[in-house]
Amino acid sequence: MKLTAAQRKFAEENHNLIYWFLQRKGLSEEDWYGIVAIGYVNAVASFDPEKAKFTTYAFSCMNNAVRMEKRKKAIEPVVSLNYIMFSEDGSQAELQDLIPDTRIENTEGVIDLSASINRLSGHERKIMIMRANDLTQQEISDSRSLSQPYVSRLLKKVKQELLMCTGG
Repeated sequence: MKLTAAQRKFAEENHNLIYWFLQRKGLSEEDWYGIVAIGYVNAVASFDPEKAKFTTYAFSCMNNAVRMEKRKKAIEPVVSLNYIMFSEDGSQAELQDLIPDTRIENTEGVIDLSASINRLSGHERKIMIMRANDLTQQEISDSRSLSQPYVSRLLKKVKQELLMCTGG
């Protein structure tokens, strides 16, 4: 994307917004600077001073760049379904620590937990895997364009589904 001389000068003068954004969002400069800078340059290139303040517009563009990057990373999460986030205190735990085997015996016989996982919708499985990959509910909601309370309800539903299988 080519910037005019005036846009380049404006970008240089306001460059500290990138660092402010990173700090405010709690993002590592090393990991996120390039992504945020792309959003910042897009903001400079498409900014219309009659529609918004630059800081507001730039923040939105940088936030969108971060969300898109997180969404890209979340498309193909690499995690075993044996590693899930559910424990009573809400912290992460391995499924095998909570339920020693995916095949569980109860008074009615053997339950295969994988069948319960397979009953989850693809959407629910993706959110469960994202949470298992250490993403917070807010990060999941940002990357999937969902509200944080909705993500919380989905995770609670998934937990109940899995616990129903165990008789818990």
